[in-house]
Amino acid sequence: MTQSSKKKLKQQQHQKLQALSTLGAQRQGVHELSAALVAASFERFMPNGQKAWLEIGSGDGQLHRWLPHTLRERVVLSESSTAFVQGLRRRFGEAQVRQLDVHHLKAEAAEFSAVMALCVLDVLTLSRAVAELARVLEPGGLVLHWLDMATSVEPIMASAVAEGLVVLPKFVDLGGNSAIPGASRSSLGVGGMASIKGFPLLDLVVSPRAQLLPLCDLLRRTGHPQASALEALLRESDPGNFDPRRAATAFVQLTLDVRAQFELCKTLFALYVASAQAGSAAKLPFEARPVSSLEHFRARVRQSFSDSGSFELLFDDVVRARHAEPRPLNVPRGLGYHGVWLGQALQTEVEPKELPGELWYAGPNLDASPENSWIAEVAMHCFVLRRK
Repeated sequence: MTQSSKKKLKQQQHQKLQALSTLGAQRQGVHELSAALVAASFERFMPNGQKAWLEIGSGDGQLHRWLPHTLRERVVLSESSTAFVQGLRRRFGEAQVRQLDVHHLKAEAAEFSAVMALCVLDVLTLSRAVAELARVLEPGGLVLHWLDMATSVEPIMASAVAEGLVVLPKFVDLGGNSAIPGASRSSLGVGGMASIKGFPLLDLVVSPRAQLLPLCDLLRRTGHPQASALEALLRESDPGNFDPRRAATAFVQLTLDVRAQFELCKTLFALYVASAQAGSAAKLPFEARPVSSLEHFRARVRQSFSDSGSFELLFDDVVRARHAEPRPLNVPRGLGYHGVWLGQALQTEVEPKELPGELWYAGPNLDASPENSWIAEVAMHCFVLRRK
């Protein structure tokens, strides 16, 4: 391996470690409910075969920690890099750990009765990965995938840029209104399951790049502190010079500083409202429509597994777990519901009604919540497919 290759690999490992650290922080306080959802998945979809189960992209072992103890001995953990394999062996000395790249699995044909993963399918080259999963699974074997965080923005940014659009943080709640021009025709995830409720499954906004360029110039001339970050995003969203990784990095830069992101979203919202009120007379037209990174992810995964001809889709939906728990001391007494939906927090006075997805776990005492407690809920997406 050349020095440049070693340096690139080291950078990639460092970036992955940072990402896992961020995910770990975001998952604080939801482990019990997340583990309940994983356990409920196996109550409904238990692999029938007697062979081992393979976990791909094990990372720091978060999914392994959520597995019921009675199932862990069947699982082979895997990661593509030596450093992560060594880390898994240190954390889980009793577990089987193998160094495997899901795009080129060094495993026997039909070696496993199940393949599972947490937040992995959204970052893979799906056509290659699906072919490998079909090869290593025995007939009737299951693929189980959970997504408890927002998906990678790279694929949805690629689709947006191809349509002359730019992906932005959600600065306005458009409520999934299918009357928005172009909404039903977009390939970016408007409609379907995500449109049942505007929050939290419609998590992004797209706007025409041609309209954002003069708006960004206005922000730059008026000295807006986030103008340079928005300018970088627009530059990386140029169809003639598009690189998904660079574009995703530019998007992340907009969201790293929560306060700065809030100020930018507030400014974009004001510009959007002014444009909407002016209508066709607007000097700086500014259109926006909601998109769902989850819906875009679902469509890509369904298409890839369908194209392979090797799998039958058994389940594809958001699943939820909830229980009553003490309200933190720093939370106002009026709040009665705390939900974490694919990594996004929602706190309200009363429990939202008609939430999307299926309730798979309900803890005790939900109907007898004293004044010092609230309903805590976790929602994640679950895919289950069976090898034909």
